[in-house]
Amino acid sequence: MKRKLSIWLSCMVMVLAGLCIWLPIASAHTLTADDLLFKGVGPGMTLGEVKAVLGEPDKLDGFTGEGVRIVNYVYGKYAQPEMIVMGRTGALSESPEEEIKVSGLTINSNLIANKQGLRVGMYYRDVVEKYGEGQKLVQGKKTLYIYDIPSTAQELALIMGPENIVSQIRVSTEL
Repeated sequence: MKRKLSIWLSCMVMVLAGLCIWLPIASAHTLTADDLLFKGVGPGMTLGEVKAVLGEPDKLDGFTGEGVRIVNYVYGKYAQPEMIVMGRTGALSESPEEEIKVSGLTINSNLIANKQGLRVGMYYRDVVEKYGEGQKLVQGKKTLYIYDIPSTAQELALIMGPENIVSQIRVSTEL
């Protein structure tokens, strides 16, 4: 009888330990396409829609080459812009810039957040509480955490700074 009780107690301890590990991860929110919207703009919108939400960009740049046409709306007047919205189409496309679809965002400002509160300046541990662990990627001296949006060609990349603090957020799509 004592042996059965001992086995039962051992199993219960293992189950409880597993729950303690699993619960924080299970409570994390799965990243969705809505989480890629910052200041109300994100992939799939047109650059014209971006202007309607954010106003005229402080700077317009881009290039055409290698089979692609890139148009960047740069918001912020500092050496490191607060936000860059990138539109992409084929190099031969004659579409007006306002009709080009947004294919990426770069966020450098801690004043810009998504609906879940993700922003530059957060500790990675706080991001993990919201979204779980990202796929860690080390490129030279840079550490990134990548989150893929299920069933889409969209991803979120967090570029980490000292002390595992988010220094930049990048959103991109292959579409």
